[in-house]
This record gives sequence, C-alpha cells and structure tokens, in this order.
Amino acid sequence: MLLEKCSYPNDFPISIQVGKIIDDPIHYHQDIEFVLVLQGEIKLKNGAFNYLLHAGDVFANNGHEIHSIQKSKGDNVVAIVSVSNLFFTQYFPDLTKSSYRTYNEYESDPRRDDVQKMLLLMLVDYYKRSLGYKNKCINLMLELIKYLNTCFNLFTYKNRTIVNVDSGNAIQIERMTRIINTIYECHAQKLTLKDLAELEHLNEFYISHIIKESTGMSFQELLGFARAEWSEIALLDSSKPVSKIAREVGFSGTALYEKHFIKWFGHTPDAHRALYRPYVKSPLQVENMVVFRDNQVIHLIQQNLSQLQSLDKSKDKVQYIKLDVLVNVDATPLYQIANRFDISITPADYERLGHTLFERLADFNCRKVLLLTGDSYCPQLMDLIEALTARGYEVEKRHTGSLKGIVSFGLDSVAGLVHSLKENLQKRQEAIQVDLMDDGDMELLLKGTPSLLTSCAVPKPSYYGSIGLSMLQGSLLTWGKYYSVVKLDGSTPGYVVIAFHFNDETEGLCTRNATTHETRDILNHFNDELDINFSIRNLSGDYMVTRYSVDRRNNVFDYMAKLDFTNPQGHVETRSALLYSTPSVEVYTERATQELGINISIKGAGAQFVVIQKVAKEGISE
Repeated sequence: MLLEKCSYPNDFPISIQVGKIIDDPIHYHQDIEFVLVLQGEIKLKNGAFNYLLHAGDVFANNGHEIHSIQKSKGDNVVAIVSVSNLFFTQYFPDLTKSSYRTYNEYESDPRRDDVQKMLLLMLVDYYKRSLGYKNKCINLMLELIKYLNTCFNLFTYKNRTIVNVDSGNAIQIERMTRIINTIYECHAQKLTLKDLAELEHLNEFYISHIIKESTGMSFQELLGFARAEWSEIALLDSSKPVSKIAREVGFSGTALYEKHFIKWFGHTPDAHRALYRPYVKSPLQVENMVVFRDNQVIHLIQQNLSQLQSLDKSKDKVQYIKLDVLVNVDATPLYQIANRFDISITPADYERLGHTLFERLADFNCRKVLLLTGDSYCPQLMDLIEALTARGYEVEKRHTGSLKGIVSFGLDSVAGLVHSLKENLQKRQEAIQVDLMDDGDMELLLKGTPSLLTSCAVPKPSYYGSIGLSMLQGSLLTWGKYYSVVKLDGSTPGYVVIAFHFNDETEGLCTRNATTHETRDILNHFNDELDINFSIRNLSGDYMVTRYSVDRRNNVFDYMAKLDFTNPQGHVETRSALLYSTPSVEVYTERATQELGINISIKGAGAQFVVIQKVAKEGISE
C-alpha cells in the first residue's frame, strides 16, 4: 500500500524519529513530514525531482507527495518529524492544502536556518523529556507552521527543479499561496484563468502575469504540473489504465497527459510505473532505518544547535528591563531568613585540601558536614571527624548522598550561580545542601557537576553565590523576579541588595545536560540588560557600600572558554585560573539623607550583591 498512515503517541500530535537512513521506500502520507539532515548526506525523491540533501538541509514532504529516502555516500543521521493534520488544522484550516517548499539552491539562507533552529529546539525538548515538553514541542510546531506559511508556501521552477522562492512582496506571496492551493485542490476540475481571476477579483491578464512572474511557469504549465504530480499516486498504487488516470486528474486526453508527464518526469507514465513500482513500500519492501538511543540523539542535536547559533552573524535583539524599586526599611518584614548550609565532603577532599578544607567551610554559615565515605578506605577518616567536631560542626557519616546528578557545564558557569540564587534566595528552608568539591581527575578543570569548587580547588561562580547566601541572616523586606532586599540582624543597621539576571535558556542550562560549547554560546548570545534603581527609604548617615559583581566573564568557565576548553600545556594552570576567577569588588562611602539610592545594571547573565553597612563618624564601622 503506497499510503503510509502516521501514528502518534497519546496526547501528542507529533511523531519524531532520529537515526541512520539506509532506505525508506516509495510512499506518501496524508500528513506533513519534515526531514532534517543532522549529519552526512541523503538522496531524497519527491515527485518528479531528486535531491541530494546535506547536513543542515530541511525538506518538507507535503500531504499526498510521493517520496522516498536513500543513503548516499558515507554515514548519515536524519530526523524525521511527522505532524498530525487532524490536530493542527484547528489552528491552520488550510494546512491540508499547503505546498511548503523548503529546498533552495543557496548554501546560506537565514530563513532555512530559522526553520532548522525551530526543529532542533523541538528535538531538544522532546529528547530531554523535561517538564511540560509536549506543550513546548506543540508550541514550537505552531510557530514553525506559521513561519512556513509566511516564507515557504511559494515555489518556482528553476534548473529543472522545484525550489522555494524568496519574495519580499507579502501581498503577492499571500495571493500566490491561495492560487497554488486552489490549483492543487481543484486540479481534477475544469479550472480556468477566469475562475482564478474571479476568486482573486483581478483580471485574467494580471493573474496570468503574476503566476508566470512568481513560479516561472504559465498557468497551463502549473496546472499540468499539479495534475502530473498528483497522478503518480494512481500510477504506482493501482493498475488503472493510463487513459483513465489521465481523465481522473483532469487532462482532456491521454496524449496531453503524456506530454506534461514527460516534461516533468522525463519519461512516459507507463515507463514510470515499470521503473518505480518495484520500489514501493510494502511488507516485502520495508523501511530500513537504524533508530538511535536518546543519549546519542541529545548530544548530536546539541552539537548542531550550538554550531547553528555560533554561525549566526546577525545582531541579536537586545531587550532592556528597567525597574524602580522602593524599599522602606521600617516596613513590616515579609519573613525571617536564616540561611545555613549542609555541606557534603569526602575524605578525598581532605587529602587534596588539607587544613584549608576548614577555611573553605568557614566561608559559609555551615552547621552540619555530610561526610561521604564511599567504598574507599581513608586512614585519616577519624582524624577528619575529630577535627570537624572540634570546630563545632555536626558530622553525619553517609555512604553516598552526593548531589551530583546531571552533567551540565552551565553549573560551572555564572548560570550555576544565578540558578542557585533563584532556587534558594526566597525559599524558607532549614538548610541549603551543596557539594563542596568536584571529584575525579584534577587536570580536568570543568566537570559539569553542582559543586562549589573544581577538583583542583578553583572556586566556581556558585561558590561566591553561596557565600552571599550565607550572609543573609535577617528579614526579607521586599523581593521580585530579579531581586531581593534583606535587612541584616544586629545592632548596627545593615542591608543586602541582591539582583540577578537570567532568561529561560540560561536557566535551562542548569536543569538539563548541556555541553561546554552550548553553554558558552547561550551565555554569549544572551545580551539583554537589566537595570534596577533601588530607593531605600528612612536611612540617614554615612554608609559603606560594597558591591560584588559576577557575570559571564572572569570565572573558571570563562577562563577555559578562552582556551577553547583545552589545556595547552597538558595541565591546568591552577594559579592563573584562581587569579582569573574572582568577582569584581567595588567599595565606596555614601551619605544618605532619608534615602539611599542604589543602581544595579547587569548585561547578560549575572548577579550582584550590594552590602550596605552604617559607619560611625570616625569612619569606623559601628
């Protein structure tokens, strides 16, 4: 049977497969199918034409278009995405009449890159199976179909191939879309230029002109092409006489049918039937595709997406978020904050850090140490427990319990700091659990795990974020999506203003697996700016203001990104990484008369802590 019905998972109107194509014999669908080449090249037959598709090419097989796919030289990886017309026609009623032509002869086409990016983002969500991934995929497909209707529902005949045409005339595109859809829908009827003219409320001469100008074909050639293309289904799926097929698709006689068929297919209908019918998909002629496992697919899709984003030379649109926040220090606090940390360490951490381990723990408001003993024997274990206990830490021995789960290099970057603030800053909880240090090879600086230090003790951005969180002992005065203001406990007035900037992509780096290059690209492409003016009311006197800033630069991830994530000398220059990976600090004194103004501006992903402390007239902290 030539018709292949697409099946879809429950409650999900999209079918997705990624793998290596050996052979997908001749068939057609009622639904639209997208073919995205991720690696290598493939040969694709669609109607009368044969295409050689390379990595990055996207091809749309429309409903009722006969097609087949075969491997070319070398290996390939292809994504096949089928779309349920039954579901999506509720949003796009003319979807079944669409004639998307995404192929063109140009190597570089920003519109094709847009389609590729939308499909890649959909594949990422689908294979990550993140929360709400089905709705995300459906929304991306709606966006894609809308884009195709705008840019790819018009074609021309060029170099003996049907290709997409790029036109800047939106009115003409819309008009030609209707004309082409009408020709395909009514091809079997006695359709004339006069009929089209009446539908478009234009004269016949003008209709004839715009068809020729837009498609490179006359009206009769375009109608003959549609009829010949449609006839291929009956030729390969039945034993009907050619004369009967000619009449069914709208030709007045066999001779005229054969003339148009030869023009497009290069041989007679009978010869076409004899040549291709043995290759029609059937129980004896089945699809041969090696479907890949999810983890194989995720890595490859992310590589393609990262490469596509790195090649994007266009200037990103920068959005500016400007906020004005009034803070009344005498207002009733929202609730109390008393952040403390439970920090997981291992005997290996003690072996590497020695007594500096205790200095690291002292940087946080740590009350409990989770000692992960594992299976290895450590002769210094009892000494470590005694030293921790002597310093006032509650020690809990655990065989396992590390927080290390997903491997995302976003956790090594500033995105990890922002994620930690977003998750912990406004939560009322008993303790914040963190792993102190990465394990494993000390020469491998980045490991993509949620620890505060690398395996050679270089602080990650989240290290400094955790220090900032540990300072917050007091009451929350106000908060928003991008900020919090805390009044510190103590006899001397003190306040901490925290602001952080992120978007969905940077936040997603810490909730799913993300490669080094993908992390770098997403952080580099996020150039939106956050500007917040804080007016802190009911303050008078001199205040020392200390501002700590962390952004995508000057951290351990950025250090390795500058080296393209390689170690040129074969080992990590720990001292250089340490010197490079420190927040920028600014200190100044501000006099307030009933109000103190603090401005925080952050471009891209980043965070700032502003500590405000009252000072005595002598310049000494009270």
